[in-house]
Amino acid sequence: MIRHDAHAMVAGMLCVVGFWPAPGSAQTKTWDDSVAAANEAYQQGRYTEAEKLFEAALKEAEGFGPQDPRLATSLNSPAVLYYAQGKYTEAEPLVARALVIREKALGLDHQDVATSLNDLGGLYDAVRPRQCVRSRHLDSSHCQHSRRARGSHMRARSGRRAER
Repeated sequence: MIRHDAHAMVAGMLCVVGFWPAPGSAQTKTWDDSVAAANEAYQQGRYTEAEKLFEAALKEAEGFGPQDPRLATSLNSPAVLYYAQGKYTEAEPLVARALVIREKALGLDHQDVATSLNDLGGLYDAVRPRQCVRSRHLDSSHCQHSRRARGSHMRARSGRRAER
């Protein structure tokens, strides 16, 4: 069950990468090429190469501006890789930062914001409940944060359903 959920989350996170509109500048073409090559390496299981290419795309995207959706994509992409490798603590800050950028750039009601909330919730579900059970501190801050994140995710989902 968890393995299936992990594959679904990775597939969903990768889908977001292809949906950003890009102006036709040479800088964007280089970024697009880096992201495409990184995704190909990732899909072929060449994780070390994929990580280097994702890092190059992120470095370039930092120059697009702090609220550029490509920056959010560039943060989310290595998070997908880390998630697939079980490196949840490395993925979490990247997904969280991507979420903040998407909220500011696209608005709270945008589908990609909901996807980012889902991604962050998936990370919390993967790592946080085990930490809570192991530590037996159900009132600890990281457990509370996980519950709040899932609650936000549920509110975002219920809000989208109500609008339809």
